[in-house]
Amino acid sequence: VLPRQLGATGQSLLAMVFLGLAGMTGATVGGWLNDNYGGSSMYYFAAVVSLIGGLGFLAAEYAARMKKPARA
Repeated sequence: VLPRQLGATGQSLLAMVFLGLAGMTGATVGGWLNDNYGGSSMYYFAAVVSLIGGLGFLAAEYAARMKKPARA
């Protein structure tokens, strides 16, 4: 999307925007969970979401390996 000479700038902007949004969303949801259900529920939720994300990455890797043709 960007010219080659602006690649690093574009990547930096992308990281700032999405990491900023992730931080704000995580802080908001984590704070809400902490206020309403306590600190342990916040960490339990984070563990469950991390487990689901990890399983999703494993499933994606498995699917990608199944698509590759076998080498003879």
